[in-house]
Amino acid sequence: MTHKSYSGINALSVNLLKCLVFTLFLVGWAPAHAQIDLIDPDNFTEQHSYDPCFVETPFEYLPESVNSTLCDEFPNYEPSENCTIAAGTVTVYGQNEVVQNKNFLVNGNWTIRPGSSLIFQNCNFKIAPGAQITVKCFNTQTMTFEGCKFFSCDIMWRGISVEHAFSVLELTPPSFNFINCEIEDAASALWLRNPSLAVLYKIQGSIFNNNYIGLSVFHDWANGIPTWAPLVFWGNTMTTSQNLRPYFSIKTPPGYPKAYAGISAKKVSSYLGTPASRNTFTRMRNGMVCEKSVITVNHNDFIGLWENGIQSNASSLTVLNDNRFDGPTNMPGITPPIMENGIWATGSDLYISDTKFNRRIRNGINSEGNYHAEQIEIHD
Repeated sequence: MTHKSYSGINALSVNLLKCLVFTLFLVGWAPAHAQIDLIDPDNFTEQHSYDPCFVETPFEYLPESVNSTLCDEFPNYEPSENCTIAAGTVTVYGQNEVVQNKNFLVNGNWTIRPGSSLIFQNCNFKIAPGAQITVKCFNTQTMTFEGCKFFSCDIMWRGISVEHAFSVLELTPPSFNFINCEIEDAASALWLRNPSLAVLYKIQGSIFNNNYIGLSVFHDWANGIPTWAPLVFWGNTMTTSQNLRPYFSIKTPPGYPKAYAGISAKKVSSYLGTPASRNTFTRMRNGMVCEKSVITVNHNDFIGLWENGIQSNASSLTVLNDNRFDGPTNMPGITPPIMENGIWATGSDLYISDTKFNRRIRNGINSEGNYHAEQIEIHD
């Protein structure tokens, strides 16, 4: 069905035609497709290859559960009335809607199209194996999840994909908000594909647990040039409490069933962290992985990771303002015997200041493969 917000070319106003010149800079949504672009395991590839002489510390499997999961919290989950979502459902919401205190059962791919503003508040979402929630916004539409919980109980799901398209530049900037939520068991909990310059993405006070990747933010059409992603990311915890659930595809991503990273960034420029509320990354292979990006990191804790606090490939990485890299405490089976690198950078510019590296880290900073006049500065 064609919606009113997508009128034909003959209905375009003169003002719209004038504004189309901005589209190349503002578009945050790949060209329209007949079907949803699904989060695919093929996108989860290693950015680095190990030195062949390096002997990897063997992984120990986490116990069945260190802390309770959301599935444990809802042993007798029942959907609210009219909240069972069939596979392939597209739900178009009205203007300024608030959905509160509902239990959703998502049985397959679900596309959400907000009105001018849509808020899910204190709602729960139990997700079927391999399912995906896709949020499609247009122009100034704003989407908010606040105090919501997302989980699976048997097999992993794909995650939430956020897409935002523009035809005109408005005075009021839209936003995607993920506030005080908990999300588990996803291939990529949040998936910001081609984030728009004109959208503010706020991810605050949320817990990402037992996801292969917590937040994926990337551009796939930027010709290798990092593009600014207006991301407010603070007060979040990226962690695992057990090995990941069975994967939804027979094709599993590298390193499964260990969680790969809290954040994976590709071809983006962004600023992560704030002194007001620190982010914590723990019990995963990597805290952050960035490729061909320009990333500034401050006020974050990287604790007891299996491989790297931050892994940087062909990027410009600034780490400053009280970041802490702590090796593992002695908790066999729950934490690795040693954290390989606080920062592992390959072919990357580095600026590091006011950063602490503590206990059981093989290399605080490991910088290699610098063949293009990379600049490296390390300060107290």
